[in-house]
Amino acid sequence: MGHHGLHKAGGKSWEKHYEMPVKGVRSIAQMDRLTKKLQSTTSISNRLQYLVYEMKVSPQVFSGDQVLSLAPYFPDANLVLALHLFDHHLLGFKCDQAARLISLISVPEQRLEALQVIDENLLDPVNRFSLRNLFPPYLLAQVDTILREAKGQALIYGAMRSNRVIFLVDKSGSMKTEFKTECGERFNRSSGINAEYGEHITNLIN
Repeated sequence: MGHHGLHKAGGKSWEKHYEMPVKGVRSIAQMDRLTKKLQSTTSISNRLQYLVYEMKVSPQVFSGDQVLSLAPYFPDANLVLALHLFDHHLLGFKCDQAARLISLISVPEQRLEALQVIDENLLDPVNRFSLRNLFPPYLLAQVDTILREAKGQALIYGAMRSNRVIFLVDKSGSMKTEFKTECGERFNRSSGINAEYGEHITNLIN
């Protein structure tokens, strides 16, 4: 947790940092500000410019639900343009979120382009082939190629776009904090990070 998460609500420090969300996801205040700007115009060009500006002034990423809430302001082909802007500013999409997003685009070829933009941002790539249902038969060969090559987004380290990577791993006492899954399995922060770290190393070697 960043220092902003420790400030006392109502204090001057809180007033200064209240828009800096934990984990780097955009806050409600940031999303409200952007939404009001998008609502203030019907010009797609202006809306795209507002989106670019917000990304420049605020480094936080967008969650899948946040992107879905903004998608109606960018109909059809314009949503594909917006997704190109969102790329590298995304926390990621679960496959059901990706399906809802792609479904907002009516032209199959534009859906295919949208899939190419978000394929590396899938948080549950094991479910990625469910997205085939969104495409007509004549595009399935291309869809399958995209989905086969999609590695998705790692929940902890994010997508790796280079073979030259430095891993910074926290070894403090807090990493021993334990969690329990719905299946009854127990693990701690350290074991979860080490498992994903090992998977990334294997992928880089291969």
